Amino acid sequence: MGRPDTIYLRSDFDVEECLRRLREATDPPKWEFFFPFGYGGSKPHFGKFRNNQVKIWKRRESRNDFAPCFHGEISPEGQGVRLVGRFGMDRSVRLAMAFCLTFAVAIALLTLPTLVERLTHPRQGDLSVFDFIPLGLVIGGILIMRYGRRIGKKDESFLLEFLQTTLQARQEDSRFLIPNGTTENRPL
Repeated sequence: MGRPDTIYLRSDFDVEECLRRLREATDPPKWEFFFPFGYGGSKPHFGKFRNNQVKIWKRRESRNDFAPCFHGEISPEGQGVRLVGRFGMDRSVRLAMAFCLTFAVAIALLTLPTLVERLTHPRQGDLSVFDFIPLGLVIGGILIMRYGRRIGKKDESFLLEFLQTTLQARQEDSRFLIPNGTTENRPL
């Protein structure tokens, strides 16, 4: 069974038709010289496609790299298709934040013994604001990431509605799915 935040959509179209509809309804992401990334085109959503994998995200007027994207895979099932995916940050943002937070935590751990010693045995002029910068970087990184995800949370409902409308799909309840793709009524 998938993770609890996994989205299951079912459509009566075939894989090629679903991909065609998504490509027509989204703009490809493109760099433009005078505008930040993602402002090229006129459609409300962007899409990247690789084989049967899709990545869809909403056009924004302001930049929020922590806002969710829908990452999913379209696979044939019965007379239609199933789109299985989840909402999450872009991979490049996750990697950059992992690198930055790892670096900040490493520096904080290296400077922590000195900070503890200076706090437990204070001497005049020994403790400075610079001793708290590594801890501030860790806390600031976590707070920025949480804030960005929080203000982008409403994008998930827009993306889900877009996928349901474009693919004429219905959402399946993941609690009743077993791994081979059939449904079963299990007691809760």
